[in-house]
Amino acid sequence: MSLDDFALRKRHTYGTLLINLENGKCIDMIETRDVEEVSKWLMTFPNIELVSRDGSTAYKKAITTSHLQAIQITDRFHLIKVLSSNYENIKKFVQRTKRDTEAVVSAILCDYSNAKIEGKINKLKKIKRELYGRCSFELLKTRFSLNE
Repeated sequence: MSLDDFALRKRHTYGTLLINLENGKCIDMIETRDVEEVSKWLMTFPNIELVSRDGSTAYKKAITTSHLQAIQITDRFHLIKVLSSNYENIKKFVQRTKRDTEAVVSAILCDYSNAKIEGKINKLKKIKRELYGRCSFELLKTRFSLNE
């Protein structure tokens, strides 16, 4: 599985998208990125063994709460971006990474990444722009599913 957030209303309201890492198909989306809600939602998928996600501590907590044994993989793109930046950014990143070491190691060692879900998020943003101002979450979810 791969998990990422998207803005329903930038800087105000966010949703969460879940896709299958093997085939890139959308599994489901919800209207929040709240730890408790995402955790409850993830519990409805009992066979999760591996989850690719961004560096979000909220998603880390939700996955750990719902699937303690699942392998978590952090986003490789952001790892490379930070490691190629200035010293201060690297220093901050290392401090933050100490709390998420397993996910960082998995990102380096595993073949999976967040690339597929980032593409889906871009497709979702395009649909959202087309429906600007007249879009409920359910309509957005339906349109996105039809475009799969």
